[in-house]
Amino acid sequence: MAVLSKIKSFIKKEQKAPEPKLRQWPSDPKLLPWTDQANAEQEVERRLTASQLTATEAELARKWIKDGYVVLKGHYKGPDIDRLNTEIDGLWTAEKPHEGLNFHDVILEDGAPAKLVMPHKELLALPSDEREKACLRGKWRIHGFHFHSPTAMNIFKDEALRKTVSMLLGTETQPQYTINFHWGSQHGLHQDLMVFHVHPANYLIGAWIALEDISPDSGPLVYAPGSHRVPIYHEYDNYPQTNLRTSDQERRKRYEAHLAEEGKKFERHQFIAKKGDVLLWHAMILHGGDEIRNRALTRRSMVIHYMPPEMDKSKEVVGPFMW
Repeated sequence: MAVLSKIKSFIKKEQKAPEPKLRQWPSDPKLLPWTDQANAEQEVERRLTASQLTATEAELARKWIKDGYVVLKGHYKGPDIDRLNTEIDGLWTAEKPHEGLNFHDVILEDGAPAKLVMPHKELLALPSDEREKACLRGKWRIHGFHFHSPTAMNIFKDEALRKTVSMLLGTETQPQYTINFHWGSQHGLHQDLMVFHVHPANYLIGAWIALEDISPDSGPLVYAPGSHRVPIYHEYDNYPQTNLRTSDQERRKRYEAHLAEEGKKFERHQFIAKKGDVLLWHAMILHGGDEIRNRALTRRSMVIHYMPPEMDKSKEVVGPFMW
């Protein structure tokens, strides 16, 4: 009985144990990138006059400040894009798997749920006809292909693109993550900042690279110019601790409803890109994937996310995590 009493007492204490006190992160607007400051437009002119920006950079910065995105037409002109498309196609028929390479959201049968993660080795173990059908289904994608492909790494390490991103953020910035898409994502409007843990906020830029000419019917990227000025959702007021990744389902639903309402205030644009075009977008701009109106059309693209490595605070944030 004495042992049982001690166990009950221990359980009671454990149940009453206070939750750990979470770190409070400062959200001073002065910590944001220079292009998010109240005097950003005046700062462009000052830097241009002081030869700290070229005329081209100043034009990009003005567009960024106003709309939250810029387009770099024909940025990639060499053979890498065609070579990359060939390499990705070849993954489905390869003789040997890439160790550590995973496919995401592969649908193996019509109407079946997608496999969230499918190792390349597991994919190649399927009969060739099943692989061919799976390739034509769903919205599969590949994360981190640059670790397996020198061609993807060349695109990942593009110095001109990195310098443009660094100019817009006002600090040395590095590419961090890649995603390769084959089909349109049909992803609803969202803000990238809310799935990363970046501090100070907004030191994150996405680059969407067209790997082919994009049709309006293929489910192109959509974005809402000017929406980057929408404040962080009030329930995520301790960002980067509080965001979608650390949110419970109910709060997530409230956030998504909030975004849907905010999205009604802005005009949506499609990115009808030519192969080699790049769209850079602000961490807070509302963007997503449009409806696919012709399912025979691919929407090949590569996405790179940039941030200063020292501002990635994912290892300092406390869980539990949604993923």
